[in-house]
Amino acid sequence: AGEDLLEIPTRPRSTRVFVNRNLRMDTVKAIGFDMDYTLARYEQREIEELAYNLTIKKLLAMGYPKGLSKLRYDPDFVIRGLTVDKQSGNVIKLDRHNHVGRAYHGRKRLRKAERRKLYRNKRVQFQAPRFLSVDTYFSLPEICLFADLVEYFEGQEDTSRDPWQLYDETRQCIDEVHRDGSLKDILKKDLTRYINHDPLLAPTLHKFRSAGKKLFLLTNSHWDFTTSVMTHLLGDSLPEYPTWRHYFDGIVVAGAKPDFWMRDEPLTRIDDEGHPIDRHVKKFEKGAVCQGGNVSAL
Repeated sequence: AGEDLLEIPTRPRSTRVFVNRNLRMDTVKAIGFDMDYTLARYEQREIEELAYNLTIKKLLAMGYPKGLSKLRYDPDFVIRGLTVDKQSGNVIKLDRHNHVGRAYHGRKRLRKAERRKLYRNKRVQFQAPRFLSVDTYFSLPEICLFADLVEYFEGQEDTSRDPWQLYDETRQCIDEVHRDGSLKDILKKDLTRYINHDPLLAPTLHKFRSAGKKLFLLTNSHWDFTTSVMTHLLGDSLPEYPTWRHYFDGIVVAGAKPDFWMRDEPLTRIDDEGHPIDRHVKKFEKGAVCQGGNVSAL
């Protein structure tokens, strides 16, 4: 009996909610969701490899050496929470005291003495524009590719581009991959391959709504991709919801975060084709979709 009292009841991990502080759900009136890597759980390695390869194609079109086509994405090399040193061509891992615990130049790990020489013997401010913190899944392919490019160009003794230029042009190309639709066009053709379908998503959203919570979706993805993904995720999961849009009290696409939190662009309602029909929206309507906007308007 004594052992039973000490036994901690457990729930399956898939049904737990993890927070980093006390959370009283009875005081929460509205719950917001991002789509990419939140509601939409991507097959991470396949997405990252695809982004890596498409970025190389963009670099080749800019005149980069054809030898880059032999580079291969290494998902085990990169994690979130890294910092890029664009000046030195290094990828570093900082602790909470801004101490460099590990550093790689290209794919070569720097020894302790080399790290100290670069980052400890003189005071360094780990700030932009020289340093860039990486904290999203979207950034992992570009960090891996940056390290691979530094390794490649130094191995070829090619000094035509310094590390700073290598990073900036990699950043430019991967932005284009996401912006021009080349990545998302491939995803839309085979959503079942790249996005996991979670059978608990629709019931979970329904439970939140049944408890009186207002739900909203705020995504950087544009309308055509958003509706394709959300239809795949929710579709006709529950008869109470005619479309995926009816799960949410407010929907904002093309949010352009993090600018969304600082700018003053108005919310604009769009039609089913993604065309603007009403600017300066003041009230969300069930099933309606807006784009742009800012946090105050929301």
